[in-house]
Amino acid sequence: MLFHYKAFNQNNILVEGEIEMNTKQEVLTFLYNQNLKPINIKTLEKKFELKNLEIFAKKITLKDKVFLFKYLALMLSVGTDLVAAMRILLSDYTTGPIHEFLLEVKNNLEKGLPFSLAFEQNPTQFSLITANLIKAGEKSGNLQEVFEKLSYTLEKNSDLQTKVKSSLSYPIILIVMCVVLVYALLVFIFPQMGSIFKKNDMEIPALTKFMMTLSDFLNANMVVVTILMILVPIILFIYFSKTSSGKKTLNTIVNFVKPIRILLEKIILQRLCSTLASLIKSGMPIITALQITSNTLGNIRYEEAMKRIVLKITRGTSIGESFRAEPVFPSSLVNLISIGEKAGSTYNILITLADFYEKEIDASLKSLVSLIEPTILIFMGVMVGGIAISVVMPMYKIVGTF
Repeated sequence: MLFHYKAFNQNNILVEGEIEMNTKQEVLTFLYNQNLKPINIKTLEKKFELKNLEIFAKKITLKDKVFLFKYLALMLSVGTDLVAAMRILLSDYTTGPIHEFLLEVKNNLEKGLPFSLAFEQNPTQFSLITANLIKAGEKSGNLQEVFEKLSYTLEKNSDLQTKVKSSLSYPIILIVMCVVLVYALLVFIFPQMGSIFKKNDMEIPALTKFMMTLSDFLNANMVVVTILMILVPIILFIYFSKTSSGKKTLNTIVNFVKPIRILLEKIILQRLCSTLASLIKSGMPIITALQITSNTLGNIRYEEAMKRIVLKITRGTSIGESFRAEPVFPSSLVNLISIGEKAGSTYNILITLADFYEKEIDASLKSLVSLIEPTILIFMGVMVGGIAISVVMPMYKIVGTF
């Protein structure tokens, strides 16, 4: 959403501007971090343009982000200042969203504005965690360490995404091939066989009649059916991945499929531990770190549980006891966090848990794929076998009449 704000700076001078954030609370947090006192914040209506839609918006790729942070860490290690680093990067990236972002960073630095400002003003490109880590590193003078940590974390996230995609790509290909094969048989092959059965004026089995009726319907509405076969998966993907109601519905559906639910829960827990560890390492207060982490989990149950944990901690409850009160978190995680808190090594415990859940994700993926593949093959066998039987049965009767 686009917001217009008016605020007083430290010299009581009125300043105003526009910023794109998800909520007014995020705008207030941003203004507070810039030492500005807000007096008015209002939502602006953006003109409808295809490029403003998330699915059409150009994103900075994960590969570009990893390179950016690795490069910045290297530049700082050899004593190069950030403005010079931005100029060198701009000579390499001459077009695209990364060029626009780097130009914004360079302009901010030349105006004396914080380096982290551009990251805060681009929440669709960089997460709130990235912006806060950079801001914390900027204040503590540990930007090089922050950049190294970010590049390492992004690489691990990229590896995890690759593992999930590669594990699920084969079952998806099987499903698509099955649908296309059955559709082709019903539309192109079955009508020819059906005409032979009709010419012989014979009694047709119920299964064959059903297939013939379905084949006639598909042929009569081929254009509409083909368009729907393409559009429906796209619409469902957008609904389940881009809308809040779709995400809630997907969470409800997933809860009934135990293997998928277990895999997603482990992914959420791994993200929680690694994110919280990074924020704590940067020196961020535990309350703020937990609040930011809750916004990255992508699951309503866990987000609400994290918010309740934050509320309990602000009332004086320990971190371990606050987690223990939420049944969504496994006892192993709760116990280790509690031990880490008492020993003063919460960061180390969280890193250990993040590595543990990463290995658990690999195991769950292999288990899920080993379950999905035979299920899909059986489904394909039933579908294709059903069509084959519906053809063979009347053919057998025709042959039997001679």
